[in-house]
Amino acid sequence: ETANFLVENYKRLTIVTNNLRIVDILRKAENFTVIVLGGVFDREEYAIGGKETEKEILSYNFDLSILAVNAISEKKGITEFRPKEVNIIKAFLQSSKTNVVVADYSKFDRISYINVCGIEQLDYIISDSNVTKEQIERYTKRGVKICTPKIGDYN
Repeated sequence: ETANFLVENYKRLTIVTNNLRIVDILRKAENFTVIVLGGVFDREEYAIGGKETEKEILSYNFDLSILAVNAISEKKGITEFRPKEVNIIKAFLQSSKTNVVVADYSKFDRISYINVCGIEQLDYIISDSNVTKEQIERYTKRGVKICTPKIGDYN
């Protein structure tokens, strides 16, 4: 959904990605520059990964990273169950000025088995309207801005 939003609402962007599903969506935007990272193709994730990918990410300085994650908690921050994705996510976080996570309500208050980063490394979480007011308040107190379609209801 995020990639479709970018295509529909932005005229020009440069996007660096390892996700081939995202590339397929972004190809519709004629004025976007899409940089596809090199590395090893992962059939399950339909993405490029590996040490070369991590190294290439770290060679960039991004204004903004937009990352999809599987679990977010106040205590552990971002955690992940896909070992191949952990260092990719860490590299994007390290290379970005602003870090944004996209996660639906079901990813909140969950902990997966691999630690990625603390909650303090995130600037924004973009989610759906099912995130509760209480969750928004808790994460906001930790310094993370939460954006949802109903955010006006909480201000």
